Amino acid sequence: MSSGMRPRRPAEHPSRSVGPQKAFRGPEEQRRPHDSWRKDATWHTVARDDRRVCAACGALVRSYQYRFHPPESSMFERCIAFAWCPVCRVYVSHLVHIPREQVLVDALAVLPSEQRARLLRSETRLVAYLDRQARRGSA
Repeated sequence: MSSGMRPRRPAEHPSRSVGPQKAFRGPEEQRRPHDSWRKDATWHTVARDDRRVCAACGALVRSYQYRFHPPESSMFERCIAFAWCPVCRVYVSHLVHIPREQVLVDALAVLPSEQRARLLRSETRLVAYLDRQARRGSA
């Protein structure tokens, strides 16, 4: 090394950088459709006519409810409910009470059991799937 030259410092890893950074993704890590969905408990909707719309963008809110427990369970009426904005890509989920007599549409009924189980293990995957089905007019 000649005099007057400083040694090169190794490049910092993106996770050690200061300031806002995008998540580091190597070439083997491709972005999946459900990655862009975000759960936000502070997300707000407003009533418009007989529907709910996103307070941020005005898009119609989509929703889905499903039963988690079998019919013979005393907890059968406790269901999972999702609501999401297809434009903002934000969603919320809640535990809700739906009377035993009310029949819910099963948007996952046509799926093989492995794919259904995989979707039910991940809220973001489930919301992404339901949103795709709604855009296609299938749900």
